[in-house]
Amino acid sequence: MSKKSGSTNKLCLTGKIYLFIKIVLVLYLVLYFYSSLKNINNQIRDIQSGQGKLIEELGEQKQFKDIQKDILIAFSEDINTLRSYFLLPLKDYSYIYGQDEQEPEDLDSKSGMSKSLLKFFDSIGEENNIKKNKILIDGYIKRLIQDQRFIDTINKVQVVYIKEDTDWGIEIKIMGKNSNYLFDIKIPFDRDIIKFVSIKDETEAEYTDYDTFIQVIIGFIEEESTNLYYSNYYESLAQLKKILMEDDIGEVFNKKRFNIVFDIEDDGVHFFYKILNVYGEEVAKIYINKDTLQYGLLHGDDIIWYEEGVKENLLEYLQELPSISKENIVLNEKLEEFINLIKEKPFQDVLDKNNIRVSTDYIEEDDRFYFDVFDINDILIKRIILEKGSKIFKIVDPDGTNAKDLLDATNDIKKKR
Repeated sequence: MSKKSGSTNKLCLTGKIYLFIKIVLVLYLVLYFYSSLKNINNQIRDIQSGQGKLIEELGEQKQFKDIQKDILIAFSEDINTLRSYFLLPLKDYSYIYGQDEQEPEDLDSKSGMSKSLLKFFDSIGEENNIKKNKILIDGYIKRLIQDQRFIDTINKVQVVYIKEDTDWGIEIKIMGKNSNYLFDIKIPFDRDIIKFVSIKDETEAEYTDYDTFIQVIIGFIEEESTNLYYSNYYESLAQLKKILMEDDIGEVFNKKRFNIVFDIEDDGVHFFYKILNVYGEEVAKIYINKDTLQYGLLHGDDIIWYEEGVKENLLEYLQELPSISKENIVLNEKLEEFINLIKEKPFQDVLDKNNIRVSTDYIEEDDRFYFDVFDINDILIKRIILEKGSKIFKIVDPDGTNAKDLLDATNDIKKKR
């Protein structure tokens, strides 16, 4: 009996020890579980409390959701770890790894390859649309030219047209009496519009089919071709040209070596002719007001418009204009000063003593003037140049290289001595 009693006591003790270990292990796991839940809860609370600030810093809602997802993944792993300690079946949290919502991607968020592909496909689509429109518009133009309504309109308003095919569309130039240009009709391939560009302004109109296409064109031709503005415009140009060709105006042009460019230009507000000096520099403009077709001249920052006395005011204006720009005045003064210096006797004595001759006939290039320097055998040894930009005299080799300021070149010679 005593042996059995001892064995029983040992078993009881062993059982108690195992029970104690299990209790300790359970307590440890409960504390671990509680600690994990508390940490996760604190993280979620911190993120929720600072959600607005966090989103603002990250810049995108998607990044904020990614952080939330990472926390949930860590939480699910901790839960399954705890369940394994209690020999409980693990749960499937794989849905956390997926995306419940698929937000449409913006083109800007796509990779470089995606952007390139999308742009490529868009360009193919645009190209196909342009090809379809080109075929359609070519058909419209062929019908238009043969359409009796169009022919009758052209004859009625006494204009002629010239059709030109371009890469971007079709252009029809409308010319009036004396072949004076009136306006362009432009039909682009990439849009269902017709542009009307005249010497004064431009407008556009939409069309949906051939009927609206021809009605828009015919309506504009009828309205614009009978507009007196065009005849008045060309009459103003003719009168101004007549004034400019008169003898007293011509004398001023010849004396100051002015030249006028009779290609009319347009700055969006005015028409104008340019007056150039002998160097091709613009010295003045003669303006024509787009609305009133009056003539104007620039005085200071303002244009003075003249209804009468145009010739007298123009003549006085031209006489007061400088024949060359301030920049060229400085250059001419320097050239004249240099030539006079070379011709002075003391300077000539130095040249003779050193068997050197300097040409007083300078040669002008786009960016400089130069004087040739010869030795006793008339061999070109140096060139003295005056740069137009810097207005500085320099010495160069005959081929134009090894440029040095005149003062530096003189100092180099002194050092060699």
